Amino acid sequence: MRGKLLHLWSRLRSSYWFVPTLMAAGAVVLSLATIEVDRRWGDGLHLAWISLDQASARAFLTTVAGSMITVAGVAFSITMVALTLASSQFGPRLLENFMRDRGNQVVLGTFIATFLYCLLVLRVLKLGESGTVPEVALSTALLLTLGSLAVFIYFIHHAAMSIQVQTLVAHVAAELETSLDRLLEDAEEERGERGEAERRLVGRVAAEGATVCADDSGYVDEVEAARLEGLAADHGLVVVCVQKPGQFVVAGTPLLHVLRVDGDGGSAGGGDGDRAGAGAADLGDDGELAGKLRRAVPLTGRRRPGNVEFIVSQLVEVAVRALSPGINDPFTAINCIDLLGAALARFARRPPPRPVRRDDAGRLRVVLPDVGLEELLDAAYDQIRQYGRGCVPVTLRLLERLADLASRAAPGADRDAVLRHAEMVRRSGVEALPEPYDRQAVEERYRWVLAAAA
Repeated sequence: MRGKLLHLWSRLRSSYWFVPTLMAAGAVVLSLATIEVDRRWGDGLHLAWISLDQASARAFLTTVAGSMITVAGVAFSITMVALTLASSQFGPRLLENFMRDRGNQVVLGTFIATFLYCLLVLRVLKLGESGTVPEVALSTALLLTLGSLAVFIYFIHHAAMSIQVQTLVAHVAAELETSLDRLLEDAEEERGERGEAERRLVGRVAAEGATVCADDSGYVDEVEAARLEGLAADHGLVVVCVQKPGQFVVAGTPLLHVLRVDGDGGSAGGGDGDRAGAGAADLGDDGELAGKLRRAVPLTGRRRPGNVEFIVSQLVEVAVRALSPGINDPFTAINCIDLLGAALARFARRPPPRPVRRDDAGRLRVVLPDVGLEELLDAAYDQIRQYGRGCVPVTLRLLERLADLASRAAPGADRDAVLRHAEMVRRSGVEALPEPYDRQAVEERYRWVLAAAA
């Protein structure tokens, strides 16, 4: 349920109708409120800046309403031009950032709300009749008009800034760091290497336990760890998640490995005394339980923004498009490499997360998929290295960022992954660059990586 709510909220944020609709509803309420204030207390109010008769008030409201809907059309056209440019130059997956831009939504909502407010106030002014002018309603319309002008000036500046590649890349990089921090904070209390007994328990779950498979194809939206923990504790299970958020699975692909344990099983130690209770066949007969477990790993038709690997792929897409012959912009690719390197170094400085969940008694209940430096490195630099083959600045900058990462990566698998990438970049550069001086620069940067790792 939580995953579905998060997915619904993400779709609402990325829609252009949600915020304007809320602001339009607010304009309706505001118009009714100001008209009621004028009806009850308008005779005793005399606002100096509103000295209009019925005809002038109608002309004022008509002019403002027509102008607002015209400006709203202009703003929408500018937004469509920005979306077209972003899709062709930066990649279609970055359109989500423009769609979720709260500034654009508020601008469009302001114009629509002002237009609707003026229309609703206009209905109380009778054509050809004389009477009391609703001064509070007209004063509010004037303030909304001045606010709309200020919003339009902001929108011109915001549109000009948002289509600049530096602004876009910096926004995606900030979102990546936020997502990494959230990933590390979620596992703050569960860090370090698994113990030998715990590793044996996890291996036995995969070998002896039941397999819960996907009943449909799609992307893993989110692994609802709290829900899995509750089900595992209630039914005496140990659950090992196979798929990570953002991965695409085909119907019939394993999602979870599940093993029933005795009443004292599934402990934190997971030692040899934890004997398996009911096995795969028993869980397979429990279709209701399997369905509950399956619903804790919901699938969607598209990857949800906010996932770490999805955000990394956005920066990679910008870099790869910048390296294409049609654009040929290595400076943008270098900027993406630097930002990816900073995010990876921030991740490497922290101990690796140990994504497990335990019940109140300390028994191991859920083992979540690992998110390690090695797979983030593959996602970040593999395609940039492949598409940047033969580009000297890109090759050198990759080795420089890998040198920074080598000094921060933990000894073992993480540091070996950094050295493996450095070797691939060095080999690709030496083979593709005809100039001896360029090859010498590549070898020098590669020695920086080795020295940092040592």
